[in-house]
Amino acid sequence: MRCFVATLLLCLGYVLGAQSVSDSATPVRNISAPKNFRVELLYSVPKTQQGSWVAMCHDDKGRIIVSDQFGGLYRFTPPAPGKELKSKDIEPIPAKIRAANGLLWANGGLYAAVNDYERKFPSGLYRVTDSNGDDKLDKVVLLREMFARGDHGVHAILPGPNDTLYLITGNNTTPLKTQASRVPLHWGEDHLLPRMPDGRGHNRDRLAPGGIIYKISLDGKHWEIVSSGYRNIYDGGVNADGELFTYDADMEYDFNTSWYRPTRINHVTSGSMYGWRNGTGKRPEFYPDTLPATVNIGPGSPTGTVFGYGAKFPAKYQNAFFILDWSWGKIHAVHLEPVGSSYTGTKETFITGSPLPVTDIIIHPKDGAMYFTTGGRKVQSGVYRVTYNGKESTADVVKRTPGHDRNLRRKLERFHGKQHKDAINESWAHLNHTGRFIRWAAMTAVMHQPVKQWQRRALTEKNPNKRVLALLALCKVIGVDPKNATAEEPASKVDPVLSASIFKSLGQVDWSKLTHAGKLTLVRTYQIALIRLGGTDAEINNRIIKHLDPHFPAPDFELNW
Repeated sequence: MRCFVATLLLCLGYVLGAQSVSDSATPVRNISAPKNFRVELLYSVPKTQQGSWVAMCHDDKGRIIVSDQFGGLYRFTPPAPGKELKSKDIEPIPAKIRAANGLLWANGGLYAAVNDYERKFPSGLYRVTDSNGDDKLDKVVLLREMFARGDHGVHAILPGPNDTLYLITGNNTTPLKTQASRVPLHWGEDHLLPRMPDGRGHNRDRLAPGGIIYKISLDGKHWEIVSSGYRNIYDGGVNADGELFTYDADMEYDFNTSWYRPTRINHVTSGSMYGWRNGTGKRPEFYPDTLPATVNIGPGSPTGTVFGYGAKFPAKYQNAFFILDWSWGKIHAVHLEPVGSSYTGTKETFITGSPLPVTDIIIHPKDGAMYFTTGGRKVQSGVYRVTYNGKESTADVVKRTPGHDRNLRRKLERFHGKQHKDAINESWAHLNHTGRFIRWAAMTAVMHQPVKQWQRRALTEKNPNKRVLALLALCKVIGVDPKNATAEEPASKVDPVLSASIFKSLGQVDWSKLTHAGKLTLVRTYQIALIRLGGTDAEINNRIIKHLDPHFPAPDFELNW
């Protein structure tokens, strides 16, 4: 969530609606929804007694569980259509836990992701259960403590594949030591020219990898890094094709600068990295060592998300990815379409209000209604229900899409995080694939294999587009960005013979035989080599200039960046 912009908008909204809103949640007359959709205000949360609600899920009996951002848990049964909730309908949950930002009912109990800004309770992943069968959640077990700073911390929990969980964390969460990682653990700032940190001091000391998505066993014992490089992701969702998506934050202080990145939907593929770095250091989408957004949304403050599966809505909305924007008071419906092994999409504003600081959203499996909460940062909370009363069919229509390229990407992703005898040969064939996400999957698979098994192949690869990407991978694996060096992973000196061989191999690449993506990769690989392989002498520098200078300024923006 944001500070200045969000607070300004909320204050403005409350001033304009003060007479009608008072100490109650925003009335439905101040909320807009598409034709034939009905919005009900079910409950205005009394702040002094029940706080400000930021997370929500349903249990196995259909009851809704909610969390106060600075307090405990509550549950209630959704009222009948046209009815409201009363204070007596809201049941405090006795479990001694507070400040949950994420809730998920799974495996017969409640998982809670705690992010306590006030540091009154350890942040981390918890499991809450009924200890004696009296239908009271009273037993709290800390599965793993985590360390976070402010509201860029531990966020949503989602159901993952094969009895696993996904945990969403923002960029001020200290990365954990895990048993496995699909992301190669070679992250770095990787700036050839000095980065300008934020002028207000925001996150100046926060370096790569940024926000991380973990996959966790149900018992909380096995952790795996799935994806990294986010700013402040808060929630996510898995579509009917089994693909994970998330909604990442922008940096509002960067408005109107060349390095501003809007809030955006990202496709969370295995081993993906989305290039957040502090200050001006965010990687442009066209860099080969990051991945592009699925949909750029615009200014906002991402909170809850959900796919519309199970909603008693027209088919268009059943398959939409609903995303919440806290600061601008909007719920967007994002309509995704497959492209290659990934997706693209369009945004439709679904619900707006003033003020409407939306925090979380679910589709209830029993009545097919959408429920959402407002609140956060101790502002007035409310619980709302959205139903459809038009004439279009609301029969279940789950849209699955054919995926030849997706199947190829997944085939390559099976090599992520492990060594396999077939990984290099199978992946190498796709280093020059036209699909960006397939090239990424292939490069990531290669990076997980012992470098001695493929470094010579990278240096001598005859296909220029394969060579430049293989050499980028090689530079990442053998070198360490000095700015990210630690006592555990010092910036060790790279073999000077190997370093010279890399620069020689890059210099042999015929510019005219590279695709546009290949040219971008060549330039970026030179940058990474200069950063990670140590100093260069005058001879190497002159060879680089001789190789690149004739092609610049280039005819397009991306190469000139």
